Amino acid sequence: MNSYFALIGPGKKVASMAKNFLKNKEKEKHPGHLIAVTITDGHSLSLNIPQYFSWQEMLAHHHINVIINLDHDPALKQELRQNLSPEIDIVENIPGQLLHTLFLVKSVHKQKAEGQKTFLNHLVQTLPFATIIFDPHGRVVYWNKHCEQLTEVKAENVLGKKEVGFAFYYDQRPLVGQLILENLDHDSLRQLFSEQDIRIEPFPDGVQISGFMPFRSRIQGYYQVTAIRIIERKKILGSIQLIHDLNSLNLLKNQLRNQQEILQNILLKLPFPLIHTNLKGDIFFTNKAAQDTFLSLFKKKKTKNLFRLVPEILAHVSDYLADFEIGGHLATELSQNFILELDSDQWDVTCIFIPDEQNQNTAIIWILRNITMEETQNRLNAALAMSGAISHELAQPLTAIVNSAQLLANTGAKNIERIKRHQKIITAESERIFKIYRKLQNLTQFKVQKYLDTQILDLEESSAKHSDFTFPESSDS
Repeated sequence: MNSYFALIGPGKKVASMAKNFLKNKEKEKHPGHLIAVTITDGHSLSLNIPQYFSWQEMLAHHHINVIINLDHDPALKQELRQNLSPEIDIVENIPGQLLHTLFLVKSVHKQKAEGQKTFLNHLVQTLPFATIIFDPHGRVVYWNKHCEQLTEVKAENVLGKKEVGFAFYYDQRPLVGQLILENLDHDSLRQLFSEQDIRIEPFPDGVQISGFMPFRSRIQGYYQVTAIRIIERKKILGSIQLIHDLNSLNLLKNQLRNQQEILQNILLKLPFPLIHTNLKGDIFFTNKAAQDTFLSLFKKKKTKNLFRLVPEILAHVSDYLADFEIGGHLATELSQNFILELDSDQWDVTCIFIPDEQNQNTAIIWILRNITMEETQNRLNAALAMSGAISHELAQPLTAIVNSAQLLANTGAKNIERIKRHQKIITAESERIFKIYRKLQNLTQFKVQKYLDTQILDLEESSAKHSDFTFPESSDS
């Protein structure tokens, strides 16, 4: 590794060492290049290299690795130590001739280079992505263990080589990290990645490509490939390519979307109005029964806020809303029930509070039942029992699903274990809700069970079919 060094000191000392270096340059294999000098006594020298009278000016014009200080001035030594970049080594008070000094410089930089190489190798190997580093000519410099595991190609088989596309593709083609060395634009990259679901996002010194990659069949799938040019002083030194496996995340997203569709279908088909709002009353979801029941009210008041649509409802829950707003939900019941008088009709209203971990995006599920027209006491009892059962059965899984979905949305793509944990919760609780829905579909008799100080519908005993059910497989899995 060649080093660029400079001399600082009185004219005579600088001239002597510089002349010796230039004299022996052709005879000896020197470890570096003398590129500039700084004269501290103000005397100009007859040297064919740049000369300066301040080290600051010298550094402003040259990139220097080592400064050999031949001046014994303590003030100058202190000034250099306090102001020089840590990347610049200082060699001071070196007795002997030029070759001895150069030998010391060579030793210092050899150790420094080996330390930097060891650090870089450790850094690349510990990155949680398949990582490739190319030199300016597109040859492989680093091929980490994750890349070996992904491609089943050992680093020793590709290091120093340019033709490495075979590790990913059936045909030989350049990798993205090699392409950006040629400064290809977006249109050129699009021609190379013509698949419609691939997204290409260029940025000043690189590009990010995401989507279904047409790799060899064993490894083809969803990936995010990021390639960045390594530039120093406007010179391209190489590039780095990171390959992030998105297959697990994409599968999880498909499963989550399928579970959400199942849950939404269940809620839409519930035989009584159901409304989803936030603490301010803003409506996010209404099922078909709610739309049919309150259609005229929606059209009349032209608002999507439940508290403005039905101001009477706010009086019943204002105390509970205040508790949530100040973070006191731990002391508040998550389910509340009350009777609402509305246009000469009586409504039995159940509201289920679903707080998140930070209590910032609390949701409310409103379940309304019109109890004005009672055909028989048995039907009323049945409706009340069913309501209690549904409220009881749905509160916990709905809370778990909403909390896990919110946590999943804020989870980074790297935290696979946390993603899997929340996916497992969502799947299990969705299965639980779907089972409740199937039991409601198969009611053949009216059986109740004791719950607190009342009776609710016993879904197990009232359903004709409640044991031969399996959760449907996701079509996107």
